[in-house]
Amino acid sequence: MYFDIGSVEDAFEVFEGGEGEICDCISYNAMIAGLAGAGRDVEALLMFKDMQKVHLRPTELTFVSVMGLCSCARIAIQVHAQAIKVGYENCTYVRNAEMTMYSTCGELDTAHMVFQEMQEKDTSEGIRPDEFTVGSLLASTEMLVSVEMILVF
Repeated sequence: MYFDIGSVEDAFEVFEGGEGEICDCISYNAMIAGLAGAGRDVEALLMFKDMQKVHLRPTELTFVSVMGLCSCARIAIQVHAQAIKVGYENCTYVRNAEMTMYSTCGELDTAHMVFQEMQEKDTSEGIRPDEFTVGSLLASTEMLVSVEMILVF
């Protein structure tokens, strides 16, 4: 609620001022997603780290939010390892987030490997990407090699 009106400080105040109440996964997920939406990526990653310090098990939603924040391969690999450790290596939502995360980091081979290893894929047989799909992919990449890979399809 506070994130919707741009009041990050109030959200922190409510989160931290629980009068001795213990924050749960829902509270942490709300804070991580809210901080990410507010462009406060470092704070969201720190919130993820704090969540683990208090021995709360991250959910699929936690990993989807956190993976959307990773822009460097070193952090991406650590978050991916955590997802595997928790047992989400076959969760389609998490696997899709992993592909996006690795693509954002410029690790296209790793993103492709994640796709190839997926047991369940969100694909539609016979549907080819149109000019909007290709345009979206081109707009999201800054690497020439990525453009070349996209054009092959």
